[in-house]
Amino acid sequence: MATLAGKVAIVTGAAQGIGLGIAQALAQAGAAVVLADVNDAAGADVASALAGEGREACYLHADVTQESDVHGLI
Repeated sequence: MATLAGKVAIVTGAAQGIGLGIAQALAQAGAAVVLADVNDAAGADVASALAGEGREACYLHADVTQESDVHGLI
């Protein structure tokens, strides 16, 4: 994957499964990652793990079935 330094990625469903894998790959490629999920404990754990690896990541609670939550991500 090309370097994504200086870019910001928003990943929904980032606490597990495919979303988690995508978030990890984007962070490894240099992107700052905004992790969004409804599972607050798991999302915070992922953000903490990425930060522990020297990656820039933060977690935000977001339910993508709620329009107001989606707007809050942007």
